[in-house]
Amino acid sequence: MSHGELAVKISGVTTTTSYPSLSVIVSLGSTSQATSKVRHTTGGEYWTTEVLTFDYDTDLHADTILVEVKGSRSVIETFTIDATSKTQTLKGDNATVVIGTDFVVEHGLDLTKTSYAFPLSYLLVLLCWFVPQYYPVPYQVNLLLTTSSLIYLGSHLSLALRSPDQDGDGDGASEATGEVMTAADAMRFPFIGSAALFGLYCAFKYLDEGWVNYLISFYFTAAGGLAVATSFEPIVRAALPSGLLLSHKFKVKHPLPPGLVGESPLVFEVSTSGALALAGGALVGNSYFRTKHWTLNNVLGLAFCVQGISMFSIGSYKIAAILLVGLFFYDIFWVFGTPVMVTVAKKLDGPIKLLFPRSLEMNDDGKLNLSLLGLGDIVIPGFLVSFMLRFDANLARVPLAYNPSLSFPKPYFTCVLFSYVLGLGLTLFIMARFNAAQPALLYLVPATLGSTLALATARGELGELWSFSEEEEGEEDGEGEKQKVEKVMKKTPVKSKRA
Repeated sequence: MSHGELAVKISGVTTTTSYPSLSVIVSLGSTSQATSKVRHTTGGEYWTTEVLTFDYDTDLHADTILVEVKGSRSVIETFTIDATSKTQTLKGDNATVVIGTDFVVEHGLDLTKTSYAFPLSYLLVLLCWFVPQYYPVPYQVNLLLTTSSLIYLGSHLSLALRSPDQDGDGDGASEATGEVMTAADAMRFPFIGSAALFGLYCAFKYLDEGWVNYLISFYFTAAGGLAVATSFEPIVRAALPSGLLLSHKFKVKHPLPPGLVGESPLVFEVSTSGALALAGGALVGNSYFRTKHWTLNNVLGLAFCVQGISMFSIGSYKIAAILLVGLFFYDIFWVFGTPVMVTVAKKLDGPIKLLFPRSLEMNDDGKLNLSLLGLGDIVIPGFLVSFMLRFDANLARVPLAYNPSLSFPKPYFTCVLFSYVLGLGLTLFIMARFNAAQPALLYLVPATLGSTLALATARGELGELWSFSEEEEGEEDGEGEKQKVEKVMKKTPVKSKRA
C-alpha cells in the first residue's frame, strides 16, 4: 500500500489554568498517533517547536486530524481539523493551540517543490497582449503563444476543482464553484450551438444589423466585465493591506421557485477586494463598449477563456470524447457546408473572439488588418487539457489542497497541450496555404483526443483514463443528496468541544 508523510508542528499552547505538565496528542486516522510534550513558561503559557511526522494511507487524501490537549491527568480540550497545509489557531474554552500542518512527501513526490511556470504564464499572457500593440509580432506566433499560455494558466487554476474548499478561504464551508458536464449535456451541446448560430445568422439577415450587434455586444460586455473582475479579484486581495480586507454577508429572501434562482434566502458576500475588482471590470467593459478597441476586446476575451477553463469540468474522458466529436462535425458542417459560421464571425461585433494584428500599419479604411480566433477554439479544447492535468494530479496522488504552483509529473497535460499547439499551427498553415477559412476543431479534435489515447495506450493506463470521473457519484440513482451531505461533513471547519 502506498503511503505519504505528513508533518505536524505544535508552535504553542495557552491554557486558562496552569498545569504541572501538559502534552498535545495528535491522531491521524484510527491508528497513527503521536504525542508532543510542551514546555511550561509562565502562567498558562506553554511553548514547543516539536514536529510530529506521520506515515498514512494517501487514499485518505489527508482527511482530518484529531488534536487533544492533555493536562496532568485528563484531556482538557479536543479539536478536529482538516489536514491543510497552513498554520491554524485552535481556540477552545480551556486551551488555545497554534498548530501547522504540511505535506512533506507523498508517493515519492516532493510536495515542497514548486514550479515558476504557473506565475510565468500570467506574465506571458500579459506580454502577448501588450507587446503587439507597439512592436510588430507575426500574428501566427502571437496567436500560438497567447492560446497556449491561456490554456496553461486556466488549467492550473482548475486544480481548485479538486479541492473540497474551493474558495480558498480555509473555512471549508463553501459550495463547489465549478460546473460539471454530463453525458447528456455533451450530446445536446452541438445541437444547442447549431440553433444559436443559425438564430444569429437569421437575425443578421432579417433584422437591423446595428441593433443586433448592440444587444449582443452589451450582453457579452457585461459578462466580460464580470469575468475580468473575477480574474483580478485574487490579485487585488493579495495586494490590499490586511486592515482593508473587509467583507460582509447578507441574505435576500425571495418568493421565486428554487429551480429558477435558488433557495431562499440568497446569500451574498461583499468584500473590499471584490468591490475594487468589480469597479475595474466595469471600467474595462465600459471602455470597450464605447470604443470597441481590439486591445480591450482581448482583455474581455482573455478573461472569458481563463474563467471558462478554470471553473468548468468536462466530467470524464468519455464525456470529453462525446463533446469534442460532436463539435468536430458541427464545425465542419457550419464552415464547409454553409456560409453561416463565416458570416456570423465577420458580422458579430462582440468580445467572443481574440483579435491579432497582422501589422501595425493602417489599411485604406484607417483600420488595422486583424486575424481572429473564436473563443470556442480555445475554451472547448481547454476543457480537455485541464481535465488531463487533473488526471495527472490524480495519478501522482497530489493532495486535494489547492496549490497551482506545485511541481508534479504531468505527462498527459504536456502531451495534450503540445498536440493542441500542433493542431492549431496546422490550422494556420492550411488557412495560409489555401487562403480560406478553416474549422479549427477539424484539426484540434483529432490532435488532442488522438494524442491522449495514444499516450494512455503506450503507458498501459487506458483503463484508468476511461474510468476516471469528476461527476457527482450517485447522481443518477437517487444518491446525489447523500453524497452532498457526506461532502459537506468532510469540509466541516475547526470544531472545539469540552472533554
